[in-house]
Amino acid sequence: MCERFSFSAGRTRMKRVFNIDVAEPLQASYNIGPGNNAYVLTNKSTKLQIYRWGLVPRGAKDPGIGLSFPLAKAEGIEKRHSFRMPVRQHRCLVFADSFYVWEKNGQAHRILLPHQELMAFAGIWEHWEGPRGQLLKTFSLVTVPANSELQALDQEQMPVLLLDGEDMRQWLLATELSDALRLLQPLPKGILQQYPIGPAIDQLDNDFADLQRPLR
Repeated sequence: MCERFSFSAGRTRMKRVFNIDVAEPLQASYNIGPGNNAYVLTNKSTKLQIYRWGLVPRGAKDPGIGLSFPLAKAEGIEKRHSFRMPVRQHRCLVFADSFYVWEKNGQAHRILLPHQELMAFAGIWEHWEGPRGQLLKTFSLVTVPANSELQALDQEQMPVLLLDGEDMRQWLLATELSDALRLLQPLPKGILQQYPIGPAIDQLDNDFADLQRPLR
């Protein structure tokens, strides 16, 4: 599964890769985990926004429940109580430059695309309004069964990565649920790259570029 991910990109790169105009400087984050903020593009806006990782269902009494929903398995997502409305009406792209996985022995690996290209994960989002009117914007990453490369790293699930611009557009804007669900597939073998990294990534409070240094 995807327990952590990272994001480091400037406005020019976001425009080049995703054709998104960004007005403000973007903040790099090298260790994003559940409860942290990330950059997303929702199906309701053309602007890049900041949402918190861990979907809080609209009717939840306690927003802390979002920490239980960082991931949403694609299988049966359209039937699960917390996800069935968001997957129909509230889809988003979540941006990253890599993600991290851990083997059962505790060894962490950084997973990335060739040439360290930026990633767009398929996500779902929700807005939760508290009793005092406070607004919380949250998301979950959609996952699918891991491909053989990630299975070799003891992973059962992997995030859905949308590599094609048309697939990204369809995920955001498809009016038929079936058209969106067909995009929820593992990446074929041979696309992702990986290398082992040191144990400092284990601590969520650590957030610096050297976390991504290859383990020698």
